[in-house]
Formats: sequence, C-alpha cells, structure tokens
Amino acid sequence: MSKPHTTIVRIARGGGSRTKVFSTDRAAFSDEERENLRMVRSCHPTVTEFFFADRVWLVEGETEHAVYSELLQRSKLDMSRGVHLVNCMGKGNLVLFARILNQFGSSYTIIHDTDCPRVQRDGKWQRNGAWTINEQIVQVVQQAIEGAATRTLVAQVPDFELHYFGRKLATDKPYQAVRTLHRGDFDTTEETKLLRGAVDAILSETHEGLYGSIDVLREKVR
Repeated sequence: MSKPHTTIVRIARGGGSRTKVFSTDRAAFSDEERENLRMVRSCHPTVTEFFFADRVWLVEGETEHAVYSELLQRSKLDMSRGVHLVNCMGKGNLVLFARILNQFGSSYTIIHDTDCPRVQRDGKWQRNGAWTINEQIVQVVQQAIEGAATRTLVAQVPDFELHYFGRKLATDKPYQAVRTLHRGDFDTTEETKLLRGAVDAILSETHEGLYGSIDVLREKVR
C-alpha cells in the first residue's frame, strides 16, 4: 500500500458457501501517508495481519497494545478470540489504517485518547493538534462503506493513563502498565476495577468512552 498504482483484493467467507470479494484501487494516499506506511511496515511486520481478522482494534501505541492484549487473553467472552490488535505507532496513524480497512469492508474499533481541545504553550492558550485528529477520526468512520461491517469509536478521557490509572505513569509505561495487571490485588481492588472491565465493556459496547460524533466527544471531555 506504500507503493503507487497498487490494487489489493481481499476474499472473505460469507454466509454458507458464499465468498465476498473486496477489491480497491481507491485507497489513494498522500506522500506523507505513504511515508508513514513505509515506516510502520518496516518497524511492525504484523500490521498486515489485520486483513485476515474478523475484528480489528486500532490503538495508539505500545502501552495500550500491551495492556489490551493481555486483557483480551483473560477475557471469558467468545468475541475476544476474534480480535486482532494493531499498534498504529501514533495517534496520527489511526486515520490512515481506518481508511484502509474502510476500503475492504472490515469491522474495526478505534480506541484513542481524547486529549484536550486547547493547550497552553509559552503562556498562551492554543488549539491542540491532537484534538484535530479526533475530528479526522470521526470523519473517516463516517466515510466507511455501508455494509454488514461495524465500526465503533472508544475514547479514553483525557488519555489512557489518567482514564484507567487516575495518574500519569512513570517512565517505561508499557512495563508499568502490564505490571499493574499482575498485582496480587488486581482482581479485587477498586483502583483497578475500570481497567479490569475495559475489554469486556468494549466488546459488549457498554464502555463509557463509546461515542459517535464530535459533539458527544466534546461533551465527554467537558
């Protein structure tokens, strides 16, 4: 996909003995997006496995990937077995991968930090570029091809750490986060209750971060 003039065909099983064929040459990317694809592909060889998954979860980085991976393994829900988790290596790449999955009629969930609409830099309040990405995420989901596939959005307010831990993690965040999962009181303490139920809540679509429009997201942050 990082090369121009490339067509990809995806063949999937439908009901009974039927097959569904998805073919696209519409996934046109800018030079910057192609460069991002090259970078992700070279650093992360498992990314293209999402073409073979029943359900894809797109997450921002390695901390979320590490935690959700383990929680999916612990989940007793049958739906958890069909989830393929993709570390998109940055919030900016979530839109890129969603655009690809749109073209192939794939079901996916985008799990992302909301960040804040405005930030203070040099004593002045400015629009936050990370918030602009939220708007792009909503737009790309709304552009999805109609069909049986489902696309959902889950927001972590204002970010993964504060949403589930109530504090910023120290250095080596993936290690610190996974270490929490192995605490002796993880399954009983109130402190980890929200994190314990995160995966099952996303699968059953009861997660408090579920939203469908930028106005709803803005209200969650407010």
